[in-house]
Amino acid sequence: MPILLKVSELEPGMVITRNVVNKFNILLPHGRVLEDKDITALQKRFPDLQVQIGNPLLDEIAEFQDETHCYEISRKIRSRVEKTSKKINDAMAKTIELTPKEVMEINNSITQMVKEIQHNPASLAIVEQTSSTDNYFQEHAANVFYLSLVLGNAIRHHIKKERERMTVVKSVNKSLDLTPLATAAFFIDLGMTPIESLVKKNEPLSPQEIQLIHEHPNTGADMLPPGFSALTIQAMRQHHENNDGSGYPNKLSGSQIGIYARILRVADAYCSASSQQLYSKAKPAAQVQFEMLYGRYQHFYDPVILKIFSMLVSPFPIGAKLQLEDGTWAVVTKNNKDNTFNPQLIIAYDELGDPLDPALLRGPFYLGSRDDIKVKSFGGDDISFVNLVSHYDTYHPANENLDLGDYEEIFASESKEISSDVFDLMFP
Repeated sequence: MPILLKVSELEPGMVITRNVVNKFNILLPHGRVLEDKDITALQKRFPDLQVQIGNPLLDEIAEFQDETHCYEISRKIRSRVEKTSKKINDAMAKTIELTPKEVMEINNSITQMVKEIQHNPASLAIVEQTSSTDNYFQEHAANVFYLSLVLGNAIRHHIKKERERMTVVKSVNKSLDLTPLATAAFFIDLGMTPIESLVKKNEPLSPQEIQLIHEHPNTGADMLPPGFSALTIQAMRQHHENNDGSGYPNKLSGSQIGIYARILRVADAYCSASSQQLYSKAKPAAQVQFEMLYGRYQHFYDPVILKIFSMLVSPFPIGAKLQLEDGTWAVVTKNNKDNTFNPQLIIAYDELGDPLDPALLRGPFYLGSRDDIKVKSFGGDDISFVNLVSHYDTYHPANENLDLGDYEEIFASESKEISSDVFDLMFP
């Protein structure tokens, strides 16, 4: 099974075990034996890229979790959403409203993608972010659409109960239909279209501009032409409301917020905070997930949805190389749904990054099961905060016993370091 290597670590003769893609275009196919020219091209064009490379030796030591199906579903759905979104944006640029034919085409396309997710459920949600800010809103809508559907499909019975609890009808026959959720996710940033220039503004916003940001959920819902369900419109209006009442535009809280909007809130926050923004570098996915589950943002989200999110989204892909505090390197072999910050590892590389002799390999074992093993970094980013939660057997929402120490200040200062006010308002 593969390991993830930076392009700077690639060597001729290595075999690619997953397509190397840019957006949704295949650069190098699965099974290709790398040549010098391949490595040179990747290092020049994509210096931060990580490539999945086969390692037969580690296959003999442990069974690696296979994420192939999850990646295929993710890329298929996100690619279709982004292409459809581009067509709609091009059409809306030429006219004020969508035509009935265009609305029908959107509904048909969304319905097909909902069925695709339901018939091919993913055990993990794979959200891949590019380092480009071109067509940001299209890529963001694609990621939110995909993650929302994976989350929604995983809690369909919970959705049914919530819909029945919040309506006078005793049995909601169509409560398991995820099309309203998917449609709201597809159009999630429609309300930003009239004020897109604010996203590019690298200076403090005026009170009037802040109000426009706060109103973009309503603006987007009002821009929808006739033919969309009330549930879709509700989800669009409420997708920035927080569980603790601190959101906008109406400061709703708890069960005042529709179940579909609560799902969108989690998906939108994760995809936004972990994406490349115009004036700030993307946060590492592990840091984003840690802040959402344990940090200052945890009270923004429905705890049930947050729990499912913690089980479906892994901070570390299979094959990831994590540097340990002693300088050695471990490879992730399996995820742990009870606590995604506690993956199964094999210590396979020495302090210089060279492969260990087979007799010196240690593992597999779960992070947190050994007091002498602490993680330090992943992909050059400090992830030592993982040690705070890796010893728990299960995820603890709103864990009051977790001592974050200086991490709250560090994360707060990082989020303000290179940012425009518009992102402070919209994300996470």
